[in-house]
Amino acid sequence: MFAADDADGEKEIPEEGDFDKNGRKKDKVRFLDADQIDGVDNTSRDKGGIRLDDESSDDEADVDLAIQEEGIDEEVGAGGLKKNAPKVEAFNLKQEMEEGQFDQDGNYVRKGGDPDAVHDNWLEGLSKKEMRKAAAAHEKREAEARKQRLEDDEVLVSDLLKTLILNLERAETPLEALARLGKKQTKPKKIPKWKLKKMNKGAEGMEVDGGENIEDAEQKKIKASIGAITEAADKLLSRDHEEIYEQERELLVREYRKETGEDWVEPEASQTNQDEQAAVKPGTMWKFRWVDGRDGNDSQGPYDGATMKAWKDAGYFPEGAVEFREVEEGRDWSLHVDAFE
Repeated sequence: MFAADDADGEKEIPEEGDFDKNGRKKDKVRFLDADQIDGVDNTSRDKGGIRLDDESSDDEADVDLAIQEEGIDEEVGAGGLKKNAPKVEAFNLKQEMEEGQFDQDGNYVRKGGDPDAVHDNWLEGLSKKEMRKAAAAHEKREAEARKQRLEDDEVLVSDLLKTLILNLERAETPLEALARLGKKQTKPKKIPKWKLKKMNKGAEGMEVDGGENIEDAEQKKIKASIGAITEAADKLLSRDHEEIYEQERELLVREYRKETGEDWVEPEASQTNQDEQAAVKPGTMWKFRWVDGRDGNDSQGPYDGATMKAWKDAGYFPEGAVEFREVEEGRDWSLHVDAFE
């Protein structure tokens, strides 16, 4: 009754890919191995036929003689000579099997192209030396990326949260903080070329190519805050904090408490920050002169306090090399000024 079944009583379960779109079972194609093909001669080689680009030094007399010896019709001419016959390549089964397969009916089925071969197009025309150089550069980049990932992993989540909290205002998100700080950013002040020349008059080894950009302390602080917020938020984003840019400061404080087990303590406003805020006041004008007398001991100025502070922050007044004095009468020259008012 079950004679059609296999000897062990198990039936072959057809796979889903064995049927076409109409539900009919596909005919399985069986491919032959090289040793299953009759008449294979693995020792077959090309017989060295005449190539079309072979140079011929035969003169016309030799060609006519060869035509007479081989009994070739004059209308056929030299093209009928054996030496001018097209090259016939021997059938190389091994090579053919690399490019395709023969099915059980003897039909040759060529293999499909490599779909990823297009990604190797950039290698065309490159020498082995250039490929080795490219591989070495790739390995170097991978090593640097691994090193950077290890360094990033060493930074605790609590430290990243602390950085964000310190740079955010109450009820503010990192995204809102970046927008607030971005509005406060201004272009750096540019010192005119003539003013730089006057400041550096007589200085040796100093070349002035053009105006220099001066970035005051407030702008430096804004720039540093933007960088700190972006770096901390991006690292938290890579650690599955997908909504970090939209979380308010209070939520970050809760996350910090959860990470550390400690309550967040608001830092006290430092006296240094208060001094910096009151450092620059309008109205006071300043002069300066070089201690070594490089400009004939002449004073430069007057300049307002904001300009003098910007130059000092930029490093244009080396310590102990410049004296300062307020324009008001009765003021003495001084090597050190706490704040340009």
